[in-house]
Amino acid sequence: MKRRWKLLLGFLVVLLVAAAVGMHHGLRYPPLQWDPAPRPLHALSEEGWSVEAEGAYSRGVREGVLHFRAFVPEPSLSFRSNGAEFAKVVVENIHPDAFIYEDGLRDKAEGLQRTVSLPLKGTEQVTLSFKFPTRGRYRFAAIGDAGGGPQLRHCLERAKELNADFVLHLGDIAYLEDDFENGAKNFLQSPLPIYVTCGNHDFHGGHRNRHRFFSENFGPLNSGFALGEVHFLNLDTAADLLWPWQGERGKLLEAFEETRAQHRAKWGDGPLPPLVVFTHRPLNDPRMTLGRRKKAHALNFQLEANWLRKKLLELEATVLLAGHIHESHHFNDEGLDTWIAGEGLSEGTTEASILIGEFGPGETPVFRWEPLNMPVEYTKWRH
Repeated sequence: MKRRWKLLLGFLVVLLVAAAVGMHHGLRYPPLQWDPAPRPLHALSEEGWSVEAEGAYSRGVREGVLHFRAFVPEPSLSFRSNGAEFAKVVVENIHPDAFIYEDGLRDKAEGLQRTVSLPLKGTEQVTLSFKFPTRGRYRFAAIGDAGGGPQLRHCLERAKELNADFVLHLGDIAYLEDDFENGAKNFLQSPLPIYVTCGNHDFHGGHRNRHRFFSENFGPLNSGFALGEVHFLNLDTAADLLWPWQGERGKLLEAFEETRAQHRAKWGDGPLPPLVVFTHRPLNDPRMTLGRRKKAHALNFQLEANWLRKKLLELEATVLLAGHIHESHHFNDEGLDTWIAGEGLSEGTTEASILIGEFGPGETPVFRWEPLNMPVEYTKWRH
């Protein structure tokens, strides 16, 4: 009997410790695991010089060269020579027309991959910043749930045809065993920069820890950027989070809340910059209201959905973009304007849509549906 009580007490202690740590770091489920930490934004070369990035994460050394992948339109890299005279890095996901100002810089573009070589000249620090091409009006495409194969490739090419400047990918690349590998190739060969949110199929995988492959090859689970005086927030809803306000997503929202407060302090009570939030799972399923489903295919945890909606409304979010549902929808989710663009696979139809957003500097984006024009032979795919 005493042994049984000791085991029970030990289990309760472990449970309480896990709950306490989870309150800070965040617990994800299913399967139950800690909220993944983001990839490093810094790297050290074999020659001794180091680089610290903003808006780009390290992918390690490939063919003797440090590689980074940008997850914002205008990343910067700060180099410290540490006695070295020369540095060379490759940065992926940079718009072909983006430019850098720096004396002595050699900059080679191959698609979205930029090879940067520069002399360090014994200086303590050199900072390079990529400048996204200035537009009178910016245009982007939003689409999710395309898998990693030819449907994904077509979605990216279609976005280019529609004169988009970049793509918001709404998650779910990995349905089939080889989707991640094929998806990584398609991302590298994309004609446009892609800023991607993690889907439930991209996060799950048991012992495989799919989210690690996602974070290395596609982007962070949570991030944000500004372009043309419009704010964009990428929020991770790939797996339920306990508690909703904790983990990396909670940290990002807390930091962004401070950004909005600073804007208020500086500019008064005028309108805040437009805020586009993109994620994978919507907070509600519009098909429930339409009587087409009895169980919602959205965030599983209602407390989490309610908290997120309340937080986004407090931040005066302009719109929420999501995938997960393999259809196209536009609806008002208890005050939160929501668009679902999840027809990336065009399953069984040639009438699927891709969402196009457009805005001038500081303007509220306007949205419209465009035909995805998926080739008939790609619409037969099933997962």
